[in-house]
Amino acid sequence: SALLYRKERVWNHKIPRYCPQCLSEDAYWRAEWELFFHDACSTHGTWLIDQCSSCGNQLSWDRDSIVRCKCGADLRAEKANSCPESVRQLSNILRIKINRTERDQPFTAPLTKTDIEQTQRIVRYLGTYMTESADKNPLKVKQVALMSRSWTITSLAAEILTSWPEAFHSSLTKIQSRSVAEDKPTFNKVFGHAY
Repeated sequence: SALLYRKERVWNHKIPRYCPQCLSEDAYWRAEWELFFHDACSTHGTWLIDQCSSCGNQLSWDRDSIVRCKCGADLRAEKANSCPESVRQLSNILRIKINRTERDQPFTAPLTKTDIEQTQRIVRYLGTYMTESADKNPLKVKQVALMSRSWTITSLAAEILTSWPEAFHSSLTKIQSRSVAEDKPTFNKVFGHAY
């Protein structure tokens, strides 16, 4: 609970998300589900859910039961879809980082010495800057609390982080290959916002 107040920016307070299998096995809300970029259940390897399929609405904290939507639908009955292994691994890293001290973290570069907030910042940078379609202000992601917005960021970042540094170099090469035709390309022109 101290982390809730010390690291307030790491938490997604807007839209609840959850794993229906975990909720079925034991009806309590996991803290890691509310972390930004924790988009998958690291236990079951499935995407988290933030929308009720019965009524079509985003989940809300304003409901009568932890296992029921405002419309009355049982959240444990939702069907979760499998996620890529890299996204499951990233969610597991985020889960461990809020539950353990730095000396217990078995992580490789670039996450060896990062805390939860720094890790999320790396995920945001990689997931927004390392794409070929980065906007003018890629870090300003609107509604990042929504799974429909967050999963694209975590998918790219997870691929890069779980195959570090090869996947990072590959991403830079892809970005660089777009501007090969220019006579005198600058770092800024070649790598854009990633630079």
